[in-house]
Amino acid sequence: MTQTHTNFDPQALCSRKLWEIINEDTSRTLAESDLQAAIQELQQRRHYLEELTELGKLA
Repeated sequence: MTQTHTNFDPQALCSRKLWEIINEDTSRTLAESDLQAAIQELQQRRHYLEELTELGKLA
């Protein structure tokens, strides 16, 4: 069985969808690098900064 890696483009998603991805169960979601890309995209958009800080997702 081979694994296929889908291209994750956080810029193509709305901020709300990115927020949902970041907060869903990590056992079945994106690779760590994709998760970090979603967090960085929200940070660049300056959306959900307070919530990301509270969750400890921002340095």
